[in-house]
Parts: sequence; structure tokens; C-alpha cells
Amino acid sequence: MKKHFPLLLAVVVLLCAALPAMAADRHSVSGKVVLAVPSGEFAEIRPVMDAFEKAYPNIELTVTPFDGESGPYLTAAATSGTLPDVLWGDWTDFTYAVASGYVRPLDDLLANDPDFAYVPKALVEPYVYGGKTFAVPDQIHARMIAMNTDLLDELNLDVPPYDWTIDEFIELLKAATTDKTAGA
Repeated sequence: MKKHFPLLLAVVVLLCAALPAMAADRHSVSGKVVLAVPSGEFAEIRPVMDAFEKAYPNIELTVTPFDGESGPYLTAAATSGTLPDVLWGDWTDFTYAVASGYVRPLDDLLANDPDFAYVPKALVEPYVYGGKTFAVPDQIHARMIAMNTDLLDELNLDVPPYDWTIDEFIELLKAATTDKTAGA
């Protein structure tokens, strides 16, 4: 679930942007939302759509799959008057969508979203244009270092502080490497 939280947050925020107003009781919110999704990513977003439909049972969610990049899709949709309410798209097409007027700022929605505070600002910055936030990230690829603290205890080594350096990391690996162990 943690892996999909940013994805869920992004889609729910964007889907809410398509609604004319959010009532206090989400079950009283009704309407239709058209979500455009690249054909190859439909399976990835399906669990998010299921969660949204469960949370907002009176909203009819229509999914419009498209092939290729979102830029040409949006241009064709704008020309035919069928722009989606929400786009699940690639950030590489972001500036095109903003410059073409296909998306609107989300700042008013994000200001009232308590979960948005947990989205790292560095991940939002690519979606800010002219001081306004037009999109939010749909996923975070976290990297980590895992340690066997039992091994550190066994070797009488301290667990490093959160602000440790790469040099301290290398020293810990050397200290935790013995003829019986290969690092922590």
C-alpha cells in the first residue's frame, strides 16, 4: 500500500479536481468523470480506480484509453471537444499540456488536502509552472539501505545516525566485514 500511496493520492486529488464541488459527505457527491489513461498503463491504475469508485459510489468513472504520448492525444481531444477531466500522463508532456491550456492549476485543491503535506516538495517542483501547481507525481521510487541491527549488536557496532555520510557508511561496511560476515 505504501508503494501505491502517492499514486492513490495523485489520482484522487486529480479526480476531485474534476468535480464541480466536494460535499461534506462523499456519498452525496455525484457526477461523471472521464479519466484518460495510456493503454499500456491501465493495469497499473486499475487498483486506484477501484479504490476511488468504492470511496465515491455516486460518481460515474469513465476510462478513455489512448495510445502513444499524451500530447497528440490531448490535441485531438481538444479539437473534437472531448478533453478528459483527468489525465494520467507522462511528465515529459507536462509543459505542452500547460502551455496549450489543457490543464488547470490544482493549488486550490492541494491547499485543503492534508495528505499533500507528505508529498516531498522536490517531487512536486517539476509540475509547477508560473508559480502554480498543475499536476502531482503518481509514484515515488524510494531507495533504501537496510541493516541487520542484530549483526551490528553482535559485532559491538553502533547503528549510524540518520544524517550519516557515505564515508561513515563505508567505514561501517569495513567494520562489519569479517571472516564470518559480509557487511551489515
